[in-house]
Amino acid sequence: MKRHLKNYGKGPIKCRDYLFKKLTEKISEKDFTGYTIQYPPLLTWDKLENKICKEWQKISPEDKLGIYIHIPFCEQKCIFCRYYSKKEKNKKVIESYLRFLEKEIMMYRRYLANKQIHSLYIGGGTPTIFTLQPLAKLLSILKSNFLFSEDAQMCIEVTPQSLDLKKLLLLKRFGINRLTIGVQSLNKNVLKEVGRLQNPKEAIKLLGIAKGLGFQTVNIDLMAGLPKETLSSFKRGLDKTLKKNPDMVHIHPFYPIKYTEFMKSGCYLSKCEMDLRTKMCELADKTLRSRGFCPKKFDAYGKKDDSRNIQLCDAIENISSYIGFGAGAVSHIRGSLRYVNHNDVCKYISCIKKKVPPIMKGINLTKRDEMIYYLTACLRYGYVLKSEFRRIFGKEVTSVFSKELAYLKKRGIVHETDEKIVIKVKNIGEYLVFSKYFYDDEIIEICKQHMDKLNIPEREITLDETRYMCL
Repeated sequence: MKRHLKNYGKGPIKCRDYLFKKLTEKISEKDFTGYTIQYPPLLTWDKLENKICKEWQKISPEDKLGIYIHIPFCEQKCIFCRYYSKKEKNKKVIESYLRFLEKEIMMYRRYLANKQIHSLYIGGGTPTIFTLQPLAKLLSILKSNFLFSEDAQMCIEVTPQSLDLKKLLLLKRFGINRLTIGVQSLNKNVLKEVGRLQNPKEAIKLLGIAKGLGFQTVNIDLMAGLPKETLSSFKRGLDKTLKKNPDMVHIHPFYPIKYTEFMKSGCYLSKCEMDLRTKMCELADKTLRSRGFCPKKFDAYGKKDDSRNIQLCDAIENISSYIGFGAGAVSHIRGSLRYVNHNDVCKYISCIKKKVPPIMKGINLTKRDEMIYYLTACLRYGYVLKSEFRRIFGKEVTSVFSKELAYLKKRGIVHETDEKIVIKVKNIGEYLVFSKYFYDDEIIEICKQHMDKLNIPEREITLDETRYMCL
């Protein structure tokens, strides 16, 4: 289907910034996957014909294929979480999920049996909510059914309250070489407020143990702007974390969306709280750079390039395919499809019992879709290299998006050099708004249909006047 370029500045909608702000809110409200930069947005997906397995069989041997496993269970649902997960403490329920996860894997195994796997990412939820035996079983299932490359990155998300020395040793034995430890905060008051059960002292101790065991990469997640966090307590937590010498540090600004428990309970961030969040991010940037960390391409602050999340990086810089297993998991078949599994464990299990892929919905991809995804994903990290766009798509980015770039350059949102297109925005909120100027009209119209009431102001208004939670 042909996608049309937009006629900027003309037609019935003059306040496109405002429109894209409202669409951003609606997309984030409906996207339980947390992948707010995926294109086309999940809001536009629909039911797919059952041709998924055959499409996986067609992928190129050069495709840097990754596997994602989603474990949707947590001991406690944190108020900031934007991903599909549910509070569950019943070990029988959690372990029974593993049986159906294995059955889903077996549905696809023969189509991927000869495909080399370059990355594994086990996320959630809380993957380490499994006790030792089922955790070992999960890793054994993956190792015995897929062909991993010798240098494959094997990553798992862990939380301090569900991890101990025995689990760390088990992960090391099965070849896990990258840990992402969700510390988030080392302030007891903050942890209590957001619903995390960990002990700050035990969390720091665990970081030291993980580093001592020799994992190739230990990545730490911290959040800026959580309720009851002060600038001084944030700094103390960052300093304590850095003393354990992590390989990579993610500073995640707290951007509450309607899918989070924070906003479901009627809470909002004030302007002062958002300004404090900005100060925390600025402090973290200055501190990390002074300690030898620097932003790594398509990822966070690291000391070495191979500390990056390879699956995420491949998905952007090579438009690589990745297959997601588990309730709520997303998959991408390069040049063909994006789809997502049911984000309801009961529906997920019901499909598998019927021996059908547990797919909720998806979308067929055009080459232009992949171009828009690549461009907007690169701009999320600051810039897109013209040579890389040409390498992947065989076309010039300045030709494909000439009209959009001309408009945004006129407004001072992007500027162009001989090598790259650079975006100039204050924060992730502005990026989410301005990146939508590259979206096709058809996709925008589908998104608008999901809006209950869309009142576009007659005059042009600034983003500050309509403050989005990310700004």
